[in-house]
Amino acid sequence: STHQLNPLFFEFKEIPIEYFGIITGAIFACSSFGHYFSHNFSEKIGEKTSLVIAALATPALLIPATFLLKWFAAILIIIQSFFFGIRNPIMEHLLNKATNSEKRATVLSIASFMHQLSMACLLPFVGYLADIYSINTAFRISGVLFLLAPILFFFLKQFPKQEIKYTNRGR
Repeated sequence: STHQLNPLFFEFKEIPIEYFGIITGAIFACSSFGHYFSHNFSEKIGEKTSLVIAALATPALLIPATFLLKWFAAILIIIQSFFFGIRNPIMEHLLNKATNSEKRATVLSIASFMHQLSMACLLPFVGYLADIYSINTAFRISGVLFLLAPILFFFLKQFPKQEIKYTNRGR
């Protein structure tokens, strides 16, 4: 939800609007690099450890960004997107690995729905915090709440390494 409100955060940090496109492009580029390197990253240190590191990086970069000025804050937000890029492919891989093929479409649809539902709930909450305090304070509170995510990852089941077997069912 903070990603959707980045322009308000950059405006609060007094970054000129003409740089928003460049910053947003850098955010998506860093996220793409994270997606690209996520497999190697998780192979080296493990899927669960990768998720915990990526989840801890978000508040570790977001909270200090709320205390910094202009470009320093923007740089931390940009770097944070790299870890988002690492986290998502690993989570999707684990979800696919944990679900048998007969139920995979349903489970993935429910996961997508839950993601969209959480966005629908969290965006107004962060917006409300921004109205009461400031967007900076709302991001700081969000950063503290992000610290809860790594706790959830500690409860993830370790899956044995397995090869995905493809069949020609229905052909």
